[in-house]
Amino acid sequence: MNQNIRTILVCLAVLVVVLLALNCEVSLKDSLLRLIAISFVTHRHDQIDRYFDQLKARYRETSLEPKFPYVFGRTLYRRGKYKEALDSFLSVPRGSDPYLQARYLAAVTHVNIGRTGAESGKQEEAAQRYRTAIELLIDALKDQQPKTDDDYAVVELMHLTLGRLHYELGEFGPSVDHYQEISQSSEWFDHALYEVCWTYVKNRQY
Repeated sequence: MNQNIRTILVCLAVLVVVLLALNCEVSLKDSLLRLIAISFVTHRHDQIDRYFDQLKARYRETSLEPKFPYVFGRTLYRRGKYKEALDSFLSVPRGSDPYLQARYLAAVTHVNIGRTGAESGKQEEAAQRYRTAIELLIDALKDQQPKTDDDYAVVELMHLTLGRLHYELGEFGPSVDHYQEISQSSEWFDHALYEVCWTYVKNRQY
């Protein structure tokens, strides 16, 4: 591990101990979140579980800010613990800052579970996972308007994913509709344009 990152981890761990002694609740939560984020980047997954267990032991899960289950869900997803990650993403409440990101990752998690099933011959299960992902994304787009640049970026990813999922299910009309929601200024526009062309070809509209 990079020596600078190791030093930061040690310093933050010491800070957590001090904050526990001083009972500084807000600073303690932020410090533990930073420890989780650094452990995520450095692949120290055993520490992630330990730090999150400290959070759950000290606070009720319902009293934790939405960013905590969102960040923990990302660490679970990274480790291939898809079902646990899904529960974590879905616990992020509507109206919170990470809601759109959490719903997008919940949909992506369903897609990955579905693809794993498809590879083992469970085609019907995969199709149901894709449909669940579609429902999650469409509901999220209806539930909450984007507020930040990150929100707008994830909304475009949602439309790109919806285009791909409808394509996979042979639903070419809805697929094209979602691809066309992606603006020309988007970094994903070239992908959407390429994929919508193939959708027209697949549907013999040329």
